[in-house]
Parts: sequence; C-alpha cells; structure tokens
Amino acid sequence: DYRRPAQAAVVLGARVMPDGEASVVLADRVRTGVELYREGLVMTLVMSGGLEPDTGYDETAVMRALAVQEGVPAADILVDPGGTSTTATVTDTVGLFAERGIDAVLVVSHFYHLPRIKLAYERAGLEVYTVPASQSAIVPRTPENVAREVPALWIYYLRAALT
Repeated sequence: DYRRPAQAAVVLGARVMPDGEASVVLADRVRTGVELYREGLVMTLVMSGGLEPDTGYDETAVMRALAVQEGVPAADILVDPGGTSTTATVTDTVGLFAERGIDAVLVVSHFYHLPRIKLAYERAGLEVYTVPASQSAIVPRTPENVAREVPALWIYYLRAALT
C-alpha cells in the first residue's frame, strides 16, 4: 500500500451486477478511492471502466454514483468510459493527465492486479503508486483472478522488454 498525497487516484472498474448494483469487488475499489479522497490524499477521482457486455451497464456511471453517494462531489470525479482493459485505462488516463497537468497519481485495484498496472503505467512513461482495494468480503474468484494475473504480467513484461 503506497498511499501518499497525489493529484488524482484512478479507480479501475470491475463487474456490475445484473440489477445495476456494483459487485463487491467494484464497490470495494470505489470505497478505497473515496477513502483516499476523504483523507485528503487526492483531489480528483478517475473512474475507469467500460460497458458490461451482458447487461449494458456503464461501470463508470455506477462507480461515479457510488462515490457521490459516499460524499465525493461530482465535480471532483472524472470518468474514463473507454477503460475496458488495463491497457485501455492506462492509454486513456495518461492522455487525460497530460491534458490536465496531473503528474502525481495513485491507482486503486485489487492486490493481484497492481503489479501489472504499475508495469503498464511505467511503460507509458508515468510513475504511479498503487493502493490495494480494502476487501469487505472474501471473493470466491480470487484464486482464479490471481492465476490469471501470472501470465498477464509476463505478457506485459515481455511487451515492455521487446519494444
């Protein structure tokens, strides 16, 4: 957990349930971003996600609504609706940060995802600090998600090494 003062925190998306509610994983990520905001560590939250293929719900709209419900002013929340993958989030947000003069960034996701996120941002030329989402419940798919990250991290590492 590398939380520290920064200009913004990027909160990566996750599943929205069929009824339009945030999944436990998504809610935990948003609440961790809100916590960083409340602690005064960041002034802006960037919600990054995409459309749920099964339901059509926009992850970023659900994330933004949850953060506003938790007390973050809507004016302090930016959305990246094109964040359909880690690569897309990094590409979109690096451009957004350049436009807004943001160079100190925290990134929130689950612990197993953070090494790949950090590598992707470093490859894009931006140093970020990662903050693992606080987990409010045991997520049954965690072992599967961890197993998925192992080859994904190697792919990102090899892409960086070979270019």
